[in-house]
Amino acid sequence: MLLCSGIFIYVFTLKSLAAKEKYPAVDCKSVSGYFGTSDDGKKKWINKAFDSYTRNLKYAKENKATDFGGSMQCYCKSLPKHWLRTETNKDILTMCKFYFTDVWTSALIGYSISFLIIAINLILKKVIIKLITWVGEDTLSEQIASITNGVFYALFFNTGILITLVNANLTEHSPKFITKWLRGMYYDYSPAWYQNVGEKIV
Repeated sequence: MLLCSGIFIYVFTLKSLAAKEKYPAVDCKSVSGYFGTSDDGKKKWINKAFDSYTRNLKYAKENKATDFGGSMQCYCKSLPKHWLRTETNKDILTMCKFYFTDVWTSALIGYSISFLIIAINLILKKVIIKLITWVGEDTLSEQIASITNGVFYALFFNTGILITLVNANLTEHSPKFITKWLRGMYYDYSPAWYQNVGEKIV
C-alpha cells in the first residue's frame, strides 16, 4: 500500500510541477509598467504575449524547453474578473484560456495530492490496526504499543518522507541510479518550499 501511495503521489506531483514550471514567478508590476496604459502600449503587450504563447506552443510540440512567463502570464492576470464574457479578441481568448486552464489544473492536482494523502493515511491506519489485532500480542499493552508504532512509522513515511523526496531535486547527488528520478522543483528549503510542500505535510 505504501508503494501504491508513493507511485500516486510521485505521478501527481510531477504533473503539478510540470504545470508550475511553465509559469515561473515574474514581477507583473514591472511588466505592466514597461508597456504602460496607453492603447499603443496595450497593443504591444498583447502582440508580445501572443507571440510568446505561439512560440512556446511550438517548442512544446518539439519537446523543447518552454517559458510561458513574462508578458503572457502578466497580461492574462491583468484581465478583469468577467473577461471571458466581455473579451472579443480571439487571440486573447485562446491564449488566456490556455493559461488559466494550466493554472487551475495545477491547483486541482495540488489539492488532490493533499486529499489523497489524508485518504491513504486513514486506510493505512485501519489496515495496520486490523493486521496487528489479527496477528495478536501476548498482552494488551504490547498490542497497543505495536499498533502505535506501526501507525506512526507508516504515516511518517507517507506524509513526511515521501512528500519531501518527491518534491526534492537530488540529481546532483549520488547514487545517480536513484537520484536521477528525484527531479523535483526544490534543491533546498525556501519560502516557496514551505508554501507548496510544507503546507501539504502539515
